[in-house]
Amino acid sequence: MDYLQELGVTTIYFNPIFDSPSNHKYDGRDYRQVDDNLAVVGDLSASNELFEQFAAAVEARGMNLILDGVPNHSSSDSPF
Repeated sequence: MDYLQELGVTTIYFNPIFDSPSNHKYDGRDYRQVDDNLAVVGDLSASNELFEQFAAAVEARGMNLILDGVPNHSSSDSPF
């Protein structure tokens, strides 16, 4: 993140990061969980914790974080 700050970046934008069976993650299975393929494979809880640490580090630098998500597009195996 040092490099991004040096470039003058003030906001980090992520495409969907939520638990999803697809590569694009726009068909979320569970919008309460970070997809473990993006963080700690096989451990949704650890993936969530890692993301929370990342978000805190972004905030500590005075930067913004935007998460893309489309809650009306959910996976066919979603509880929602």
